[in-house]
Amino acid sequence: MVNKVTDFWENDIHVKIAQKRCTTKAIAATLLGSMLLLTGCSEEIEKLQNVKGYIEEKETSNVQDSVADIDTKTEQNNAVDIEYIGNAQLTHLTNFSEGRALVQYEDYSELSEGDVQDAVKALEGSDYDKVNYIMQHWDEMHGINRVALIDAKGKILWKSEFTMVDTALREVNGFKDGLAWFIFNGNEKSSYVIIDSDGNVTFTKDFTEDFLILGGGDGLFLTTEHIVNFNKNEWQIGVIDKNGNTVVPYKVYELNAPLQEPVYVEPPQDCSSEIEDICDAIEQLEMERQAWLEECWDYRGELDAEYYERTGAVEEEFQNQREELYEEKERIETEYQEQLEKYEEYQRELAEYEMERDYYIPRTISFDKHLTTYEVGDYRSCEYLGENVYKLNFIDSYVILDMNMQGICCLWDYRAATGFIADFESGATTTIYSEPTDMESNGQGVADYIELDFPEYEGSHEYAYSLFYNGYALMMVRGADGLPYFTIIDEEGNFMFDFKEGFEDAYISGDGKYLLALNGGSLTVFDVNGKPLTRIDTMNIRPDTGDYYEGYNVIGFDISEEMIRFGNRGCYVNVEDGTIIGSTFMNADDLSVTKY
Repeated sequence: MVNKVTDFWENDIHVKIAQKRCTTKAIAATLLGSMLLLTGCSEEIEKLQNVKGYIEEKETSNVQDSVADIDTKTEQNNAVDIEYIGNAQLTHLTNFSEGRALVQYEDYSELSEGDVQDAVKALEGSDYDKVNYIMQHWDEMHGINRVALIDAKGKILWKSEFTMVDTALREVNGFKDGLAWFIFNGNEKSSYVIIDSDGNVTFTKDFTEDFLILGGGDGLFLTTEHIVNFNKNEWQIGVIDKNGNTVVPYKVYELNAPLQEPVYVEPPQDCSSEIEDICDAIEQLEMERQAWLEECWDYRGELDAEYYERTGAVEEEFQNQREELYEEKERIETEYQEQLEKYEEYQRELAEYEMERDYYIPRTISFDKHLTTYEVGDYRSCEYLGENVYKLNFIDSYVILDMNMQGICCLWDYRAATGFIADFESGATTTIYSEPTDMESNGQGVADYIELDFPEYEGSHEYAYSLFYNGYALMMVRGADGLPYFTIIDEEGNFMFDFKEGFEDAYISGDGKYLLALNGGSLTVFDVNGKPLTRIDTMNIRPDTGDYYEGYNVIGFDISEEMIRFGNRGCYVNVEDGTIIGSTFMNADDLSVTKY
């Protein structure tokens, strides 16, 4: 992956193929190319041009090799069973990950002697013989595609059967913790394949639209299966290991909180008899006080201090008893009213629940295709977050699944700007209303933004720097001459080397290890210390961002680990040693590599 500052402006290795018939095969390839010109089949012409170029490259690379020498090398390679992709025509390239890449290539190594003899005979015959040969060998001309797993030297660690399907390799998920998966389109069926870094296929499953491998890590793979029958139409999610054994059972995951019946609330207890008893007690107390007051009024004795102290104590006792009775009455009435309100609220919630229950349809995680609403799908990608936790990205939301707990631990909906975080111990969810921090993942590391100031350029030079990739960022400054200058900075803002000049644009790799600078038809690769490693001279080269493929002559590139991938030119370049994997035939003379 290449990353730009935002908003600013093999060696030829003898391979285990039948090389000793290169000259004869070149004649056959030329014959077939000329015959196809008669039919106007542009696709077949291109295939045979690839054959011709492939054979010519082989002849050039083995100019002085005798048949005996090649036989000896083949025997030596057979002894250790080593095979290299060499300069085969790569028709589908993927980025390297953990030192491995999956490629689709055209394999012409098994053309038989009989095929060559028939081709020569047809070449010497009439136009009818030429056309007849094309018709008889149509399948052979198309059944040359293979998929291979290669290392950074081009060694083939695994290869598929031949297939007539033009796109034999699709939905490739790069290596993580020594495992990768992809879909292989064979002649009779398509299959999911899990493969390890040594080229051992550990799991295969016939491809259907109702089974998906979503992502993986630590030897585990998140998968989903579409269950459709008379009673069900649902997507169940589970986890398998590299051999396809179920590690976490499959189940449906609901996006909305499950519909729950409200907690039962007791109706308030009838307190009328208690209130009546208190009222009777108050009335009795008032009668007793009235009788005592009348006694006081009829008293004719001495009204001394002792009298007033005694009557005052009696009056205070009456008041205390009356206050206690009223307080008890108020307490009972308040508790009754509070319980009544709770019960009435429960009754309302119960009525709503019973009404919703009859029409409730769970909003579940779904992977249906050809649909445009999040409620039923719009799945985009899966990221492995570690410890059997996965992030499922949808068009305008994401879900984080903790497969250890078999639950959704976080949901975020960008449209509603809300979501929830689950508490597995209590089974509750907490709603969140502010967007959570979400680091940008580039597939090779985490890109961070760090706020830095460069006062020496403030007010005098325009400058900008990229996100940080594994501790490094690309910084570009516009000089007084209006031209761009660039360097690499660390997280403290230190310059890793003096400004480079003489380039039109620059990019930093997704792992933070390389800086790529463009100047016309030249791409120069530097390490983070500014040391030049490799220069690739070509025409109209651009980063593979998807914006530069309008014209056929544009050469798009991307970089992962130490390998630059030229997708529409069918080759890789190793920036550390300058070697090329794949054929440069389609590049004619417009691609050359210089190792510093």
